[in-house]
Amino acid sequence: GSFYHGNSGQDVAVDVKNFGSVGLPSTPITLWELHSQFDWEGLQLRGLFSMSHIGDAASLTRALRPNAQGGIGEIGAGDAVGSEMLGAYGEAAYDLLHWLFPGSSMSLSPFVRYEYVDTQFDVPSGFQDDGANLARVLTTGLSFKPHPNVVLKTDYRQFNLGSGEQADEVNVGFGLAF
Repeated sequence: GSFYHGNSGQDVAVDVKNFGSVGLPSTPITLWELHSQFDWEGLQLRGLFSMSHIGDAASLTRALRPNAQGGIGEIGAGDAVGSEMLGAYGEAAYDLLHWLFPGSSMSLSPFVRYEYVDTQFDVPSGFQDDGANLARVLTTGLSFKPHPNVVLKTDYRQFNLGSGEQADEVNVGFGLAF
């Protein structure tokens, strides 16, 4: 796992075209994550859980929105910075070659992964979350390693958003570790 806590912005004034100097509030942020991996007899399990907490997301949202008081305009007038963000995934795979050809250095592993990401898991009081910032992704695929440091991979990603739509994806990839 890992953990971070610190301030973002540090009450910095930012020069913005047509608005002059705009102050960004000093905003405490805490990030943490836990992850695990388990390999046994061809079975591979992975998981990750991550969360962030932004202390004064309301002030940061007001400073980043466009407004007559000189907001920067980096986000839309109806957008909000999430005070909490959450993400997680779980993945399971099984190396078929471990079962078919024990002792082989090659692997052929079908896998399935479920991801959950919500960049507005919680928003400050008085602000509205945007359902498009919630994504659930189901990925199924196959990875082939002709060598332990080389992987050929293909997968299909199915998206389910809190609101709006995103097209599903087919990916083909090649990886090399050295």
